[in-house]
Amino acid sequence: ALSGERDGCIDSAIFERLTVAQDFPRGVLFHRVMGAGHFLHQECPNEVNRLIIDWLAKQDESSANGKMSPRIKRESGRFVMDLPQ
Repeated sequence: ALSGERDGCIDSAIFERLTVAQDFPRGVLFHRVMGAGHFLHQECPNEVNRLIIDWLAKQDESSANGKMSPRIKRESGRFVMDLPQ
């Protein structure tokens, strides 16, 4: 879960407390983007993109090790997600 440190809609600390691990059987990571508000993807696009790409790469590794269903895969240097029909 990503949250902007200065989010004016939902306080980042409250969002973190509401992110309950039991709701995410495969695990959950929480990252607070410093200096960002509610639109962190627009305010800090480089950091948000890096965090998402790093997370996708970890999912790709887990899939290769049989720890996760192969819904996320890498093709031609890009990540592709197979969505249920």
